Amino acid sequence: MKELKDVEIGSIVTVRKVTGKRAVQKELESLGIMSGSDLTLLEVTEPGGSVRVHNGRQEVLLSPEQAACIGVGEHFVRRGEPVLLCGCCATGNMTEMLERMEKCFQAPDNTEEK
Repeated sequence: MKELKDVEIGSIVTVRKVTGKRAVQKELESLGIMSGSDLTLLEVTEPGGSVRVHNGRQEVLLSPEQAACIGVGEHFVRRGEPVLLCGCCATGNMTEMLERMEKCFQAPDNTEEK
């Protein structure tokens, strides 16, 4: 597992683990950065400096301390199936995940009018 700062600019990676103090983890989660989420590395200001990423919804500027808490791996390609990671989805929104799961498991409406 690599640290976010070790990834090439422009690369898309999947967050594997978020470490550090609980307050930092909650802060990153509020920014949409948690295990299973995808990040695109946009810029590293200088070695050991701030890191700018895109999390799929917005650009986020991370401090060096925040970036050091994010362990990433190869981009995980989802092929349309729901992905469950530790009881939550990649967006971290439990309600949204449950709604998506309901849609996946609903029987298709095959009633044809004659």
